[in-house]
Amino acid sequence: MNSPKFSNVLVFPLSLLMLNSVACIAICFLARSGPGIEQRFAINIGAFLFYLSSTAILLVHARKLVLEQIEPKEEAISILLTALPDRAAESTATSEWNDKLLSHLATAAVNEIENLRQATEVIADHSSDILCSVNEALRICELNASAERIWHFQNISLIGTSIINLAIPTDRTALQEYFESSKEGVRDQAHVWQVKTASGAILDLSWSIEWSNSLRTFYCVGTDISALKQVERLRAEITAMVGHDLRAPVSAMSFFIEGLLANELGTLNEKGTAQLLRCKENVQQMLRLISQLLDAEKIEAGEIEVDVKIVPVSAIVESSVNLVAQLAEKKNQKIVSEESSNLVFADFDRSVQILTNLLSNAIKFSPEASTITVKETVSKELVSIEVIDQGPGIAVEHFH
Repeated sequence: MNSPKFSNVLVFPLSLLMLNSVACIAICFLARSGPGIEQRFAINIGAFLFYLSSTAILLVHARKLVLEQIEPKEEAISILLTALPDRAAESTATSEWNDKLLSHLATAAVNEIENLRQATEVIADHSSDILCSVNEALRICELNASAERIWHFQNISLIGTSIINLAIPTDRTALQEYFESSKEGVRDQAHVWQVKTASGAILDLSWSIEWSNSLRTFYCVGTDISALKQVERLRAEITAMVGHDLRAPVSAMSFFIEGLLANELGTLNEKGTAQLLRCKENVQQMLRLISQLLDAEKIEAGEIEVDVKIVPVSAIVESSVNLVAQLAEKKNQKIVSEESSNLVFADFDRSVQILTNLLSNAIKFSPEASTITVKETVSKELVSIEVIDQGPGIAVEHFH
């Protein structure tokens, strides 16, 4: 059930109080017109006493009404406050729980970081490569166990030393430039430099370097490629040996052919002379191949030299066809080429070498009595030379 508003409760007693005041004032005015002074005084005293008594009664009644409105609300508030939990105690308990949770999470994070660090150290120490960090002054800060196994220096003796001083004197300048270029963000290929170990051995190391600008530190990975370099040196020596051994008999053949062409051993007929000229050209091509074999190291290093000049396409095709003509005749094959007046910038000898290889493959895999075509195609500023044969071709999956 809804209670009346507090302002509505006071309307009735206040209205009576006002009416009482008006009645008293009216009586006082009436007393002024009375017969005598004593009578007027008595009327005024009576009116005043009536006013005081009625006012007191109304105030008592008003207080009762007010208390009837306030006491239930106070009781309800008291009950509500009693029902509420102890917020201070709850806040303290929550704070303690949060502290314990944060402490547990921090401990777990520290343990996880420590486990990760130990796992990283185990992996680094079992790596076959040298892993190290180098500060901005190029002094070694940290090394893994592989560095000690490869260099035969104790790692503790290398901490704080310059990594440049580990290289042999002839490689130090290039190594320092490599560090500087890595710091500037230049992504260069791995740098190879030699180091003299504590046992006196010279090792070839391939280094990859990464600069951390935030930590101001170089992170380096060094791979020992001494065995690979030794194999390359042995291969170069064998290549040089084989090249020199081949050059001697081929040169002798060349001198012999020159003598035959000069009729020093008798006169040849026209067909014999033509065959001998082809043989001479093949021998000269073989001598050029031997020379290229001796330059194998330059080719691998990308230092191969080319003699580019203006040459007619017809000369390249004609020389290549002459070199394989005898092979084609043995299989009764015919090599057909188109006449050309185009000129190209090319290395004549190497162009002939490439086209000769293509023609040799065409002769080898084409059936007997077949036709091999050398076709020339001009596209914008490029000239393409194609060899078309009747062989089985190359499967698509073998193309790279």
